[in-house]
Amino acid sequence: MAENAQDDQMEENGKEALIEPNKDQFDIYQCIKVYAYSLCCFVGSSIGALPTLLSRSGPFPLLLNIIIAAIMQGTLVYIFTTILQQARILLLVRGIKKLPNQSATSTIELNEQDPLTSKQDILQQDDEIQIADDKNAADSYALNINSVVHLFLPLAGEIVYTISFYFHFFVVLIGLGLASSEGVAQVIGVDYIYVIPFNFWILSLILMLAHDFFEKSLPVLAFIKYVLIIIMIIGTACLSATTPTVPKNNFIYIASSYLYLTFTLGGWPNYMVEPFAMIRMKKKKEIIGFYGSIFAAIVTICIIQLSWAFSVLYVVPQRCSDITPIMADHLGYEPNNTAHCNVSLSWAHKNGIISSIPLAEIIQSNYPQYNWLSVFSGITMAYALCVIFMGDALPLLHSFGGLARRICGVWEDATSCDLTKLDKKIRTKIMLTNWAIDLVALMIIFLIALFNPKSFIAVISYGAAFADNIMALLVALMVYRACTNPAIDFEIPVSMNNPTKIMTVIMVLYFISAIVLDIVNVIIYFTKHS
Repeated sequence: MAENAQDDQMEENGKEALIEPNKDQFDIYQCIKVYAYSLCCFVGSSIGALPTLLSRSGPFPLLLNIIIAAIMQGTLVYIFTTILQQARILLLVRGIKKLPNQSATSTIELNEQDPLTSKQDILQQDDEIQIADDKNAADSYALNINSVVHLFLPLAGEIVYTISFYFHFFVVLIGLGLASSEGVAQVIGVDYIYVIPFNFWILSLILMLAHDFFEKSLPVLAFIKYVLIIIMIIGTACLSATTPTVPKNNFIYIASSYLYLTFTLGGWPNYMVEPFAMIRMKKKKEIIGFYGSIFAAIVTICIIQLSWAFSVLYVVPQRCSDITPIMADHLGYEPNNTAHCNVSLSWAHKNGIISSIPLAEIIQSNYPQYNWLSVFSGITMAYALCVIFMGDALPLLHSFGGLARRICGVWEDATSCDLTKLDKKIRTKIMLTNWAIDLVALMIIFLIALFNPKSFIAVISYGAAFADNIMALLVALMVYRACTNPAIDFEIPVSMNNPTKIMTVIMVLYFISAIVLDIVNVIIYFTKHS
C-alpha cells in the first residue's frame, strides 16, 4: 500500500512538473530582449542596398518575394528551435557529442536494460530538462553552433555547414564594414576608403573589449536604431508623395531580389544559438516566446524593407533614362543626355553604393526644403549600419568561443559546461585562444573589405545566398536525422507536428530552387564579365 501510494505521489509530482511550464506567464522582458537582439544583429535590417536591386523589377515583385521568404524563414526558425532543445539535453545531460547512426543504435540490446516505468520516465525527462537548464546557465558557450552541427550532421555535412557558416559571416561583415564606412563617410564628407580602417577597428575593438556590455545594451541600441529608421522612412514617404517619379514593375526580373532576400532574410539558425542560451526549457512558454519573438523580428524586418524600398523608388529613378527633364536640369544634366548619371538605383547597384547616397543627391539638388532629411538619413544609415555590424559579429564571436574550447581540448571534458570548475591556466588558455581567433578573423575581413570594396553586392547576392540556402537544407537534414534516430527517446517541450513537417518539405523545395537559380545566375554573371 505504502509503495503504491509512493508511486502515485511520484506520478502526480511528475505530471505537475510537466504541466508547470504551461502555467507560467510569458517573460515579456525576455521576449523583448530576443526580439531586440534579432533586429539589432540581423543583416536583414540593413536596408541600404535593397532598393538598388530593384532598378528593373520594381516594388511589387519585391512584395511577392518577401511574403514567400518570410513564410519559409519562419518555418526554418521553428524547426531549428526543436533542434536546439534536443541538443541541450543530448550535449549537456547525456554527454552525447555525436548522434550515432541508426545501425549503431539498433544494436543496443534494450531487453538487457531495466526499462523505466511511465511514472519514473516522467520524472526523469523533467529532471533532464532541469539539469540541462542549470548547465546552460553555468556556461552559455557550452551549446554553440559548432557543437550543434557536430552533433546532428555526418562528417561531410558538418564540413559543408561549417564552411558555409563562416563564409556567410565573413561576407556579411565585409559588406557591413563597407556599408557602415560609406554611411560615416557620407556624414563627414570624405571618401569612404579613408574611413574603412578607423570605422572597422573601432567597432571591432568595442566588440572584443566590451562584448558583454554591448550585448546587454542591444535592446536600447535597437530601439534607437529603429526609431531613427522609422522617422527616415516617414520623411522619405512624405517626400515621395510630391515627386513625379513613378517606378515601373516588371515581373520578368523578379529574381533580382529573390536571391538577395534568401540572404538578408536567411541564415537565422546562425543567430539563434546565442539568444537561446537565455531560455529555460523547463518553462515551455519561454520557448514559445523565443520563437514568437524571432518570427516577429522577421515580420518587422519585412515591413521595414518594403517601406524603405517603396519610398526610395518613388524618389530615386530606377535608371538614368527615367530621370525627368526638370530633375535633369536641377542636377546639371542635359535633358536628353542622362545616360551616365550618378543618381539612379542602377548606377548605385553597379558601383556598390547604398541607396541613401543618390537619395541625398536628389534631395539637395531638387528638394532643398527636405535638406534635413538628407542629413538625417545619412546619420541614421551610419548609426544603423554600425550597430548592425557589431550585432552581426556577435554570433561569429560566440562560435569562436566554442571553437576555442575545442582547440584547447575542453570540449570533450565533462566539466566543459562550467568554466568555474576548470583550472585557472586552462581558463586563461581558452581566453587567449579566443582572442587570437577573433583577431585573425577580423584582420582577414578587414583586408578583403579594404582592397575589394566594389564587388561586395555581387558576392552577397550570389555567394552568401548560396551558403545560406545550403545551410537551410542541412538544418532540414538535422531534423530528419533527429526524428528518425532511436537515440532521441525523449520528449521536448516544443516539438515537430504534422503541419510543420509539411511546411518543412515545402521549405526544402524552396531552398533547392534558390540554389538552382543561384548557380544559373553565377554562370550568367561570369559569362558577362569574362
